[in-house]
Amino acid sequence: MDPEQFRRKLAGIVKQYHDGNQFGFRREGLLKSLRAAKLQSKSFGEDSIEHATVCLYLGLLDDDAGSSLEQLQLALDVHDRTGFIEQAMEWLARVRIASNLLALGEDSDGLARFEDLERRVRAAADVSAEARLETMHRIGFELHEHGRFREALAHNERVLQAAAAWLTAGTPPPLDTLRNLAENHYELDQFDEARRCLRDVIEHAQQAQDLGVCSQAHFKLGVLAHEAGDDAGAESHLQTALAVARQSGDAVLISDAEAHLEELQRRKQSPAADRRWR
Repeated sequence: MDPEQFRRKLAGIVKQYHDGNQFGFRREGLLKSLRAAKLQSKSFGEDSIEHATVCLYLGLLDDDAGSSLEQLQLALDVHDRTGFIEQAMEWLARVRIASNLLALGEDSDGLARFEDLERRVRAAADVSAEARLETMHRIGFELHEHGRFREALAHNERVLQAAAAWLTAGTPPPLDTLRNLAENHYELDQFDEARRCLRDVIEHAQQAQDLGVCSQAHFKLGVLAHEAGDDAGAESHLQTALAVARQSGDAVLISDAEAHLEELQRRKQSPAADRRWR
């Protein structure tokens, strides 16, 4: 293939990724295109920007932690020499590398990579607060997903402190981080703190008219009430979650809220020794 023709083809594949094709049923088609492009890109040399670009996007999509790590590291090695990756994608790649290391049991290295990335984000004063907070949020999310609940909790508390410092006065805290913080507390059996975070989520979600987040927070409060033995409180929160879901008109949200109420009724009729809703 002519080099310019390949570069145009690669640009089209990259556009598909950024248009959202990395999700859902289009993901397999995108992966197929990238795998074919990887074979062709080797003609440019394995240290070329063309080959590294393919490896970057393949590494972000690859479900295999070892393969993803190898491809992303190659891309970043080329980036360190050429600077070809734009900032947001570089940070995303570094998040995934650290996550891959945790998945592979390389905990010390993975945690060190997350700490290094947090330092990079904090030092990037020329990048918007929103972009920096988005990457900080991703770090906390990945720590939680890998069961590092204490590290995630400490990190998310730092994210909220950073948000207060970086955002315009009066700007509400990032809802996603508040929700993550509630999940961190929940997994650590710190239920009062989880409730406090969820009430903060509801307050700010109402102000932002984010009905989906508000409904989900009421569901989580219902779970906490049920697990504490308060089924009346649980039902109240789940009924509120359903009412807010119906107000939103979101069919999936409504279906989920109805299913949660049905699950509560089933649990009330067949009480189990373990009330955990996990």
